[in-house]
Amino acid sequence: MSGLRVILLAVSLVVLVFVTIMGIRLARGTQPVGEVKLHPYAAPDFAVDLFSGGRFSLAEDRGSVVVVNFWASWCVPCQTEAPVLEGAFQRYHAQGIEFVGVDIKDTTSDAQIFLRRYVSTYPNGFDAQKRIYIDYGVYGLPETFVVDRNGMVVHHVIGPVSESQLDAWLGSLVAAAPH
Repeated sequence: MSGLRVILLAVSLVVLVFVTIMGIRLARGTQPVGEVKLHPYAAPDFAVDLFSGGRFSLAEDRGSVVVVNFWASWCVPCQTEAPVLEGAFQRYHAQGIEFVGVDIKDTTSDAQIFLRRYVSTYPNGFDAQKRIYIDYGVYGLPETFVVDRNGMVVHHVIGPVSESQLDAWLGSLVAAAPH
């Protein structure tokens, strides 16, 4: 190959990479990485047996804001995210915000070790029938959904949710609560 062809190929490659990056940024807009832009939609109803005993039912919590987090013990980002979720639970539970963790693709014993290790005090259960995560369209871990008082999914994050995201969303939902 001649020197001119190599230079033209290199310039073409740089332009292609630049155009691709700009296209992704324009398509994403101001959306934070991991946050899914969505129009609110009805949250799929579910019930899950809890590791601590008892049962969580989304239908029974209608009227409350519910944070639904899908996780697994082997998921490294889930381990990083666990303290963030526990902290948000501690800050918002007294204000009527409910949290539930749904463990998927895991063993019960590994999940219980995870919950003890990361001190998760909000309700957590195992999706034994593998229906809940399918109904929610989960394809990566962790994934977090915020369901408003009307049963609508209003926020969704693929990957670890941040403290600032939770505070912004939950703070606005608490402020919007009827008094």
